[in-house]
Amino acid sequence: VGEWNHAVITAIGPKVTYTLNGVKTAEFDLSSKEWKDKVAGSKFASMKAFGTKDKGHIVLQDHGDVVMYRNIKIRPIGAAKPSAAPSNTK
Repeated sequence: VGEWNHAVITAIGPKVTYTLNGVKTAEFDLSSKEWKDKVAGSKFASMKAFGTKDKGHIVLQDHGDVVMYRNIKIRPIGAAKPSAAPSNTK
């Protein structure tokens, strides 16, 4: 409680990886039968296109607790990543 987490979601085609604080915690394929079955059994079942689009809105959710977000960035794969520390070279 009271600490920031660092999450990275990488989506290449239908394959998605979720990393939390440097540890891969989830990996799934949006085109797989397993994913489709999970969506069909969820509260998102009535949303026919849920998880099928590669462009559009993102969803941020919580489960009833106070939550804060900061530094949200969406970049295409291959985009330059900011350096971890400023460069001191001239």
